[in-house]
Amino acid sequence: MRGNVSVVEEHLILGELELLIMAKHVSQKPFLHEIFVIGGDAKGSQFKQEFIELEKGTKILVDVDLKFKGKMMISAMFGKNNFKEDYDKMLDNFIKIAEN
Repeated sequence: MRGNVSVVEEHLILGELELLIMAKHVSQKPFLHEIFVIGGDAKGSQFKQEFIELEKGTKILVDVDLKFKGKMMISAMFGKNNFKEDYDKMLDNFIKIAEN
């Protein structure tokens, strides 16, 4: 960790698939959190979470650019219809953690 940047090894679970990645996290607290996958499965992927303060809560904007190849292609991993549901579940779990 250095300042607002940290590099960590992570296990990311999407559906029934567990990915091993090396990720660089960049934070601009309390408004922005960006994740850049710099190694492992899904290398080159980026996640951006923007937190917007509202009168009665917080709005979280999530922008995801997933980079998969070969067996890691979305359609091969989840089928074309299941990925959105699996990613929605992952976001729901993130929200539960953030609320506690």
